[in-house]
Amino acid sequence: MTAPAPTDRQPIPAASILRCIESGAPQDVTGLASALGLHPNTVRKHLRHLLRARLVVEEDDRSGRAGRPRRLYRPAPPPDSDMIALARRLGRSTGAADAADAAGATDAVVAITAAHGLIPTVVGDEVVIERCGFADEPLGAPVCALHIGLAEGAAAAHGARVRLAVDAGARTCRFRLTEVDAGLA
Repeated sequence: MTAPAPTDRQPIPAASILRCIESGAPQDVTGLASALGLHPNTVRKHLRHLLRARLVVEEDDRSGRAGRPRRLYRPAPPPDSDMIALARRLGRSTGAADAADAAGATDAVVAITAAHGLIPTVVGDEVVIERCGFADEPLGAPVCALHIGLAEGAAAAHGARVRLAVDAGARTCRFRLTEVDAGLA
């Protein structure tokens, strides 16, 4: 298998790893890699970021097996304001880093949200995510904070700001993009 060309680089969906961890019993790196179709080293790299952001916790498997215990990952306890802020910061830095090759703010937000498992469409000056699995969560949920941060970072890399509107009933999130006035930036 050949490595993708640098222009084919696709960001790894940290939100997908987080969703996989939240979907059931604690999981090890091998199980996560298998479920997501990723190499274990790739999963480990992104788990380090999720651990630093306190979105997941790591524990030893105490099943009584001989040898070194497996490391298991499970969701962190319910979010507090610090975890929400960390998830948003993680999203901003990832969004900004992954947006460099986009043609503009709208393209950057579309690319970063699509790369993280969402289905974006452009409607006027908005990037719309329909049927979002997290739209009925409180806005403070860590995955929502991560998604908001991704859009903010991607837009900021191209001189724009994002404002979010959520319609939980329709399970729709709308990222409205506005250009930043150079004199105020």
